[in-house]
Amino acid sequence: MTAREEAAARVAAPATRARPYLIGVRHHSPALAVAVPRLLDAAAADVVCVELPADFQPWLPYLSDPRTTAPVALTGAYEDGRLRSYPLADFSPELAAIRWARERGAEVICADLPLTAPQWPAGADTWAGPAGPDEDDLWDRTVESSAPGSTPEAVRRAALEVGRVLRRHRQAHGGVAAVDLAREAHMRRAAVAAAKGRRVAAVIGAFHAPGLAGEEEPPPPAAPADGPTGGCAVVTSLVPYAFALLDPRSGYPAGVTGEWFYQKRAPKGMPDWIPTAHITFPSGRSADEMCPTEEAAVLWAAQYGTLTFHPWPVRRGDVDHPDELRIDLDPQPGTDYDDAARAARELRAVLEEFGGLHGWPKTSGGRGLHVFVPIEPRWTFTQVRRAAIAVGREMERRMPEQVTIRWWKEERGERIFIDYNQTSRDRTIASAYSVRPRPHAPVSAPLRWDEVGVAHPQDFDITTMPARFAELGDVHAGMDDEAYSLDALLELATKDEHDHGLGDLPYPPEYPKMPGEPSRVQPSRAKKPRPRG
Repeated sequence: MTAREEAAARVAAPATRARPYLIGVRHHSPALAVAVPRLLDAAAADVVCVELPADFQPWLPYLSDPRTTAPVALTGAYEDGRLRSYPLADFSPELAAIRWARERGAEVICADLPLTAPQWPAGADTWAGPAGPDEDDLWDRTVESSAPGSTPEAVRRAALEVGRVLRRHRQAHGGVAAVDLAREAHMRRAAVAAAKGRRVAAVIGAFHAPGLAGEEEPPPPAAPADGPTGGCAVVTSLVPYAFALLDPRSGYPAGVTGEWFYQKRAPKGMPDWIPTAHITFPSGRSADEMCPTEEAAVLWAAQYGTLTFHPWPVRRGDVDHPDELRIDLDPQPGTDYDDAARAARELRAVLEEFGGLHGWPKTSGGRGLHVFVPIEPRWTFTQVRRAAIAVGREMERRMPEQVTIRWWKEERGERIFIDYNQTSRDRTIASAYSVRPRPHAPVSAPLRWDEVGVAHPQDFDITTMPARFAELGDVHAGMDDEAYSLDALLELATKDEHDHGLGDLPYPPEYPKMPGEPSRVQPSRAKKPRPRG
């Protein structure tokens, strides 16, 4: 049995004997950072012991202050001049525990061995390395990937089981290091001394949990908390909107104000358990792109700085025939979200009239709206784009002062632009539930039609979306229940062409010249015919 299989088996059949309440974590674990406050609430902890060196106790007021912006790093100096640093990200479970304690008035104790203790091996200037085989993968697959939709207690239990497996591996390969045993003894003494009739919760590395408990078996649940795991639940719902074919990933490893990347090709070193699909760009070049078919793949991308996911409108089994018609309602200068919402309501009527189509609206995460229509994968990108142009022209006829399909910005005016080119090959739209790169971290939020024009983009961000999801679930869960035909819209496009002489429209600038496409020159720069005479 592999380490991963053993951990999974242990999660499925946890121990049942009563033990002290421990919260085993992996440092910088998003799943545990979300679960820790709920777990501490369930434990009704009066004292929280965290795995930070005792030397850092004076820094706790600084760390607990909400004005302290993570990431931060604590650094201790040895007498011989060596430094030992401990970084804390904004998703560090220890930081979550410290700030929980401040809000509840609980005491926090830095329970780990002081940096000046002689048990630290000479020459050690970094924290201990991995505790077992493929530790990152084991943790991500067993804990992080199981976190979405799980109760905090289930996440805690999974973490403790991973720690137990890693510890057994260490014991079988040279034994647990003397410094780790010394650290666990120090943390155990600190927890006992802190008790004095009070409830103590220890937020420590899962690897150390068995040693802190003084038992071979990790502790079973204590005061379990029901319900979904806060923000992690949102990850579960993102996968259906990204799994078809995840094209570029918008990454912000330096934060949304720093340098960023926009990656299409599956990167080197991507785990082999994440599937890919081979796609062709308009230029004729091709590439393999990742298909996140499970939550663990989304978490893998997130840990490399990915913020926004941009899926193609296809499935990896057929990458040349879209299964979604995507309508992008883009407010131009002088217009806003409310204008886009009014256009969306008329768009709903147009879709119903031409083929009985049902659209699914969502905020863009900015000022606009997106409406996705699930369609049968029978048409090419060119045909789907032709249907989108037909929709745009019909909207323009019905709302000429409010809506435009003009490609050139100088011709759009103060109207809502229906960006028909978002249906072109290699053009993508941010997935539902993706976070957008803006200071308040807005989320592209799926909506019910009765919310369009009532709810606003600023209502949805990473702090409000978990509660909405917990209350309503995924309001687009039924989007794939029925796929529609584009026949009526394509007939409308043919009628526009034959009766009104309305043919194709310009493609994006990076495209090769397409058959039937009009001049791709900005009108104000087009050459005027010379007068005769």
